[in-house]
Amino acid sequence: MPRPALSVSGNQRFLLRSVSIMLGLFINQLLQTAGSILLARVLHGPVKFGEVNLLLQVFGMVSLFLNVGFNSALVYTFSTDRGEAIRNRFRLALLGSTLFGGIVSFLLIALLPLLSDVYALPALRDALVIGCIMLVFNSVINIGVSSFSGNRDFTHRRSSW
Repeated sequence: MPRPALSVSGNQRFLLRSVSIMLGLFINQLLQTAGSILLARVLHGPVKFGEVNLLLQVFGMVSLFLNVGFNSALVYTFSTDRGEAIRNRFRLALLGSTLFGGIVSFLLIALLPLLSDVYALPALRDALVIGCIMLVFNSVINIGVSSFSGNRDFTHRRSSW
C-alpha cells in the first residue's frame, strides 16, 4: 500500500537547499586542496608554486565578494515562490551578478600595474587578465548553480517494499 508523500514546509525546503549548497562548497574546497597538492608536485619548486598560489589567493579573495548575496536570494526565492523566481528573479540575479562581475573585473584590471609592481611579478599581469575574464563567467555559473540548487525538490514518496 503506497504511503502519502512527505510534505516539506517552505522554511524546511530553504534549509535543505542551503545545506546542499554548503555541502557543495565543502566538496569544492576538498577538490581545491587536492588540486593544490597535485600542483605543488607538478611545478617542481616552491617559487613557482608560490607564484601560482599567490594568483589563486587574489582570485579567492575577489570571489568572496563576487555575487554579494545574489545566490542566497535566488535560492530563497526558488524555495518560497518558484514561479516568481523563474519569471523575474532569475533574470535580475543573472544581470546583477554578471554586471557586478564585470565591474569587479574592470577594477582588478585597473589595479594590474600596481599589483604586478607590488609583488614584483610581471607575469602576474597576463595571468590576472585571463582570470578577470574568468570572473565574469564564474559569476554566471554561480547563478546557474544556485538556481539549480534552489529548484530541486526534496519531497519524495516512500515505496511500499
